[in-house]
Amino acid sequence: MRVIAIILLLALALVGCSTAEPLPTTTPTPTLEPSPTPTPSPTPSPTPSPTPTPSPTPEPTPEPTPTPEPTPSWEIVDTEYKITEKNDIWWKISYKITVMNNKPYTISLDGEVSYYDSDGFVLDHDYIWNFVIPSGETATYSDYSLVNTSLAARIDKCGVHLEVD
Repeated sequence: MRVIAIILLLALALVGCSTAEPLPTTTPTPTLEPSPTPTPSPTPSPTPSPTPTPSPTPEPTPEPTPTPEPTPSWEIVDTEYKITEKNDIWWKISYKITVMNNKPYTISLDGEVSYYDSDGFVLDHDYIWNFVIPSGETATYSDYSLVNTSLAARIDKCGVHLEVD
């Protein structure tokens, strides 16, 4: 216990304290309270008391204004298909796809033409590559597919899927 008191007295001497109250012997954890010293210690500046902030007044929620639907960058205007030739092996099915480009630049589209039966199942398909449409214009892509006779007789409708290249 005396060793701890000596260490604490030495520590106080290093920080500028000249005297200290003796450590209590009844408590297991020593505490040290310095006595007043002749050297004035700097007084901390008073900390300003926090000013209460008024709670914000809830502002009324403005009525949402309907936003206009954005114009799509391109849109399929029309699709058509018809059987232009038949034989024992295949049917020649011609199709036309009309697309409007609403962008201020030329776009290139790739896609697929699919032929469906009455239940909506794909019977056959054909690919569209590099369908270029100038800015602000409407263009028509025209081509044909050769579909096996066994499938062609069951075609009920034609569908088109396009993506910007």
